[in-house]
Amino acid sequence: MTNHSTGMRIATYFILTIGGVFMLYPLVYAFLVSLMDPYEFTTANSLFPIASKPDFSKYVEIFKIHDVVLWFRNTILRVIWYMFWTVGTSLVLGYFFSKGTFFGKRFMFYLLLSTMMIPAVTTMVPIYVMYARWPWAGGNDIFFGGHGLLNSWGVMLLPGLVQVYSVFLVKQMYETLPNDYEESARMDGAGTFRIIFQIFAPMLKPVIAVILINDFVGIWNDFMTNLIYTNSGGPNITMISFGITKLPGYLTQQDLSNNYVLDYPTLFAAALLATVPTVALFLVLQKRIVQGLAMSGLKG
Repeated sequence: MTNHSTGMRIATYFILTIGGVFMLYPLVYAFLVSLMDPYEFTTANSLFPIASKPDFSKYVEIFKIHDVVLWFRNTILRVIWYMFWTVGTSLVLGYFFSKGTFFGKRFMFYLLLSTMMIPAVTTMVPIYVMYARWPWAGGNDIFFGGHGLLNSWGVMLLPGLVQVYSVFLVKQMYETLPNDYEESARMDGAGTFRIIFQIFAPMLKPVIAVILINDFVGIWNDFMTNLIYTNSGGPNITMISFGITKLPGYLTQQDLSNNYVLDYPTLFAAALLATVPTVALFLVLQKRIVQGLAMSGLKG
């Protein structure tokens, strides 16, 4: 190994280490603060505040707030729903766009991809009107009256069941698989959906892992849906990413001087608990995510 390559490797590790420290610092700071007393934190003036008496009870107390339990429950149910449907629709549509033969296949695929070019902010108002006027929902008749899907689980579960990026990844992965598997399965009498879910799906585990982590992170961190479409829906339809913004109203305490002090340690504990699932899932699926992204770009 030459001196130049050794120097480049050392510089690379140094830059990555510094970047890792900057990214981990907010989590470390939040964890240290979560162990402190609310009043002790008001006097803390350090980049690494150390609690005089570390207290882990905040991580239990946060779940004594009934609404917080509902926020986590709602988010988990929504994540499971979307992970199931997105994987299913991506496997089916990716198969037909890759292995299927029908008129206008290439045009329809490019038309589908073109929707990714539209900035989300430009569609907010039209989508809001569409949800508000959804037929036969929320007291609506066919076109007028009621609130449609607003402030209901409908707006949480129906939109986005087909993810274009996921369809693209699966389609590209299908392109790397030979047709011999399908031909052999059809000779044995297998139907199309059996071929998709029993023959091809096990071979697509890396790209499925990518879809799962994308769905999980996207739904778990979805703040805008609650803010725009269900902001008066109550805790039964509030997700954790939006619910955390309401926590300060639950955590304000009164000290001996009749001053109100926000319980920042419990707030930091809640934020950490909301962060752990996404980090844990990424660490578990990291190898398959990298493999899936690499393999989906081999051909197409």
